Amino acid sequence: MQLGSAMYVKKFSRALSHVVFAVFCLCWTASGTVAAEVINDFSSIVTVHKDGTMRVREEITFTAEGDQIKRGLYRDFPVGYSGPAAYSGKVPFKLVSVELDGTPLNSVETERKGDMLRILMRNDELLSHGEHHFVLTYDTSLHLRFYEGHGELNWNVTGQWAFEILSFSCRMILPAGVPVQKTAAWMGKAGSRASEGIDITKPAPNVVLFASSEGDGMFSPRLAPNEQFTAAVSFPLGAIADPVVPLVAKQKAEAEKYAEMRAAEKAREAALAKEAAERGFIYETLYYHPMLLPQIGVLCLVFLYFLLAWWRVGKDPASGPVFARFYPPQAQYMGRGPGRVSGYMSPMAVEYVRMTMHSSGRGLAAIFIGLAGRGLCSIHKIDKSTFAVRPKDRPQGTPSDLAPEEEIVYQKLTQEASDGELVLSPKQESLRSIFTSAKGSLHKNYGQAWSRNGLVIFLGWFVVLPLAFTISFANVDATALTADYPDLPPWVSLFFACLFFCGMAVLPSFLQRMTGRWVIFAISAVFPLSLVAAMYSEGLFDDIDWILPVVMLVVAYVFSLLMKAPSKQCQQVLDEIAGLALYISAAEKNRLEMFNKEGASPEDSPEIFKRLLPYALVLGLEKTWCNRFAGQLAEGLLDDSGIDKDLVANSADWTRFAQGLAGAVAASAVQQSSSSTSSDSAFGGSGGGSGSGSGGGGGGGL
Repeated sequence: MQLGSAMYVKKFSRALSHVVFAVFCLCWTASGTVAAEVINDFSSIVTVHKDGTMRVREEITFTAEGDQIKRGLYRDFPVGYSGPAAYSGKVPFKLVSVELDGTPLNSVETERKGDMLRILMRNDELLSHGEHHFVLTYDTSLHLRFYEGHGELNWNVTGQWAFEILSFSCRMILPAGVPVQKTAAWMGKAGSRASEGIDITKPAPNVVLFASSEGDGMFSPRLAPNEQFTAAVSFPLGAIADPVVPLVAKQKAEAEKYAEMRAAEKAREAALAKEAAERGFIYETLYYHPMLLPQIGVLCLVFLYFLLAWWRVGKDPASGPVFARFYPPQAQYMGRGPGRVSGYMSPMAVEYVRMTMHSSGRGLAAIFIGLAGRGLCSIHKIDKSTFAVRPKDRPQGTPSDLAPEEEIVYQKLTQEASDGELVLSPKQESLRSIFTSAKGSLHKNYGQAWSRNGLVIFLGWFVVLPLAFTISFANVDATALTADYPDLPPWVSLFFACLFFCGMAVLPSFLQRMTGRWVIFAISAVFPLSLVAAMYSEGLFDDIDWILPVVMLVVAYVFSLLMKAPSKQCQQVLDEIAGLALYISAAEKNRLEMFNKEGASPEDSPEIFKRLLPYALVLGLEKTWCNRFAGQLAEGLLDDSGIDKDLVANSADWTRFAQGLAGAVAASAVQQSSSSTSSDSAFGGSGGGSGSGSGGGGGGGL
């Protein structure tokens, strides 16, 4: 029994050893075939000169595998000064050279992002997989700090990199004869003061070498991604000059000189202002606002452009006589290309022509009501704001007297009604399909009813107005606009700024036109108003400087609204629509007879009510029309209208029904269209850590 147990233990031990060996081989194979992108070695030589300037040479050996490192590396370097002296400039930085694998890179790009300078060290071609070597040399200054009794250099050697750094070192060389007094070093996350794993040696009195310990194989000290290495040395006070002192003195001298110039300029301005006041109000006004005359001139030019454009293409044809009509307008083809329409215009077509080729859910709701009046559908209420439409079959042999868009809505309603009805709610996807089909028919048959003259308006807003604003604000200092493009003339940048402002100014009207919702206009109006407020808060313009440009905007807005012109046929239709509105809004029969040329009007019958209710809806007169038939509604004479009886009990219910149905269609249409560094001392002071001192930044792959 003991022999058997020993045999089993021996077999188990042998199997376990095989498994461990296999796992070891697998891991060894994987590590040999899949290399990681790392920085194998980061070595830096920092040479400090007597005047406090520094030359830094960084040698970066790395492994590229085409993942993050494709063509090279980038190196970030902070250039914001954070020292104790009252110096307001940037840290001097001059790129001396960049070498890749022993070959100098002739063209090295740099980018400025706030207080950070990025050096793009990359090759034109993709790097081969394997080890490569960058040598970066640059000159910089203002990194020394001076305290009571000593000076020091607290230098963030590596900064934070996106890759692991396997080994690192920094050799600091002070000027000859300047001894190194104290040393310190840290590694790890920002703020860490861990110094284990860093060897510090002094090959010479003025030289210190900081290096990562060799360690034991894979357990040697290394920097993980986003960790950094900082080294610091102190030296006798006065042995090295403070480079910021002459810069502060220079800035102070320049400030005093500027103050003297400003005082002389103010005295001269005061003398001129006194002279201008003595010459009279007009001369004084033009003295303080020299751009007033050019602004008046460009205002006249803007007004003249829009006036001539309106007179040439935007003037409406003369309207005809308007008298009460008890029938809808006769359809007249005003479409694109060959075609014709006959019969009476549908309520949706009346809305389309009257609203300058714009359709809304109210027009589609009017068609549903008209179909119900013809017995082709029924409408019932589901809840307070939701309605449903049930299509009915057309009687056999009955010719269709529907307008094209009415016929399209009826056919689509029959197709889209699931379970025999279509719920008119904002979430109903079929509503958008029906609305789009009907609108397409209107565009085809009435697309030329109005001429929008879009090209004239576009040239006015995006050529004439930007040029007028550029001239109006020619005295504004536009150098801030050309900071990133110093070779660009300031007036060009000013023109594009004015062009952007004009685009923001016209954006609210454009969005309101596209969506049909004034709330969108109100929200988008925040953009131009915020832009004006920002410019005003910066003191770019006086109050009076805005008066004439605002007048230019008003002129452009007014003429843009007037620029749309109806055709002669469309004007005739508009006259008939006005007559129909006159008939619907008239409350007394004797007034109707006064307005009617023939001297007679039809009786207020249920047929007349059902026929004209859709038109009253698109004209915004449904309440007046329903109140006119309040007696017949109360007597139940309209119970066969195709709508539930509880919806037609009185005029208030009719109004709520019409508004609710129009609102549901409009909400559905809109919803569907939209569902498309620190200056603290490193020795005995506050702060410190690997995130302190100058240098730093970091880098990554390109």
